[in-house]
Amino acid sequence: MPQFVLAHRTQAGAKPKAETLTFTSERITLSRGEAEILSLALDLSALTLNFTAQPGLLHYFRLADATLLPLPPEYAPARHKLAPGQRHLPPLRFSAGDTYIAVSPGVAQLADSPALARFLHLRDYFNAEKLCAALLAHLEELAAGQPFPEDVTALVVEAR
Repeated sequence: MPQFVLAHRTQAGAKPKAETLTFTSERITLSRGEAEILSLALDLSALTLNFTAQPGLLHYFRLADATLLPLPPEYAPARHKLAPGQRHLPPLRFSAGDTYIAVSPGVAQLADSPALARFLHLRDYFNAEKLCAALLAHLEELAAGQPFPEDVTALVVEAR
């Protein structure tokens, strides 16, 4: 039976807006200072994930076949021909190989959402750890050797 696997990395930025990631087996939160910018509730038995995100946070549901669905609040919920029904609305229902990917708002100064989505869609990493590391490496490449302006946290939750 598939289970959730979590990977995360934070790249410190020049501005003092420290991001904090806290997690238990059933809840994950990402905070920037005192403000909670992402809250995830995991149901381990049903393999579902409920999310609450603040504007500015980019997050996606990547299906095992590499279909990438942008998630609200940055994108209005819309049906997708490759994900029939309400599969991309909370709670997200996972099958083996599906992945939830979130990147904190500091990423906006390095890449826009289409560039990030293109990277996530084209890279076929088969585990959360490699995808998380590759995502931050890609952002460092886009920063062209300059320090990140703000903290950037990448979070990947995979059903494996």
